[in-house]
Formats: sequence, C-alpha cells, structure tokens
Amino acid sequence: MSEQRASRPRGILVGVAVAFALALGGCASHSDKTAPIRSALDAGQPKRALGLINESLDVDTPQKLSEDIGGDNSLLLLDRAMMLQSIGDFKLSSRDLEVSDKQIEVLDLSRNAADEIGKYMFSDDVGRYKAPAYEKLMINTMNMVNYLARGDLGGARIGPAAWR
Repeated sequence: MSEQRASRPRGILVGVAVAFALALGGCASHSDKTAPIRSALDAGQPKRALGLINESLDVDTPQKLSEDIGGDNSLLLLDRAMMLQSIGDFKLSSRDLEVSDKQIEVLDLSRNAADEIGKYMFSDDVGRYKAPAYEKLMINTMNMVNYLARGDLGGARIGPAAWR
C-alpha cells in the first residue's frame, strides 16, 4: 500500500513532465509559421507575401496594426516592415519597425524559466524569442534606410539629438 502511495507522486510528476514537453515541443517555430510567406517571396510575389503576412496579423491592409502586437506578432511585424521596404513603402515600413522595436524589448524582458528549460531540452525555437544585440541594431539601421529613402535626414540622424 505504501509502495503504491509512493509511486503516485512519481507518476504525477512524469505526467506533468510529459505534458510540459509536448506543450513546448509541439509549438511551431516562427520559420514554420512563415513558410508560405517566404515561398511567395522566393517566387517573386512580394504583394502576395504581404497579403499572407497581413492575414497572419489578422488585418486586411498594411496600413493597419494588429490589435495584438506582442509575442510572435512583433516578429511578423518586423517581417512585414522588410516587405514594405522592398516594395518602396518606406513610411509604413518605418512605422512597423518602430512599433516592433519596442515590442522586441518587451519580449526580451518576458522570458522566464520555462523558456530557458525548453530551450535547453529541445531547441532555440522553444519559448519566447530573444533578439541578440546585433538584430536590435539592425532594426534601427534598416529604419534609417527608410528615413533616407524618404529624404528625411533629421529622422535618419544618429547622434546626441537622436538620443533625447
């Protein structure tokens, strides 16, 4: 009887561990979710890709922002910004980069122990995204390109005035 009681907590722990592993391991990565979008880009169809990404963001035009701009949607917003830049819509690209830049900071701060355990046990795709420093710098660099393409030298400027 006591042997049965002792094995019960172990069984519960195993069940919880399996459920946790399935929950973390069963999540599709960002690249899996965006495969059709990338396929459209590879086929030279940026407007089709833009439509697919808008659908993923649950909006009907690039002029609109999703009600939920956090989590994976901030990464989709970065993707959309680059698509908009590639078709010459520098103003909307700039807006999307600025919004997603702030959200990437929030993603970095919201990682928790479950994300780290999933990353260790399964892959880097598990858990919330954490942008490396060079990616954060690249967001600002690509946005500077948007400002330069629009002829807005003040917006593109990097220096003490931009740091305020």
